[in-house]
Amino acid sequence: MMYFVKNTERGIVVVNEKLTTKEVTFKNGIKRTVSTQASDLKFGFFAVENPSELGYEKGEKVPVVLSESCIDGNLYWCNPE
Repeated sequence: MMYFVKNTERGIVVVNEKLTTKEVTFKNGIKRTVSTQASDLKFGFFAVENPSELGYEKGEKVPVVLSESCIDGNLYWCNPE
């Protein structure tokens, strides 16, 4: 099972572990939420028509698994579970 990260124009980006965030205060007191680094993260992508219509929220489980096919670096194609 993978976790939703974001929609693109042509599909969905997922990750093998939930991304964690932390609130950080920058110069002039500006606060922003930033992602924290994790080791061995693998990102996946699967193409789907109208990805935003699926209604996933960040961190929700998505019923896909990573394929053996690496697209580039730590980005892989996904297959339905």
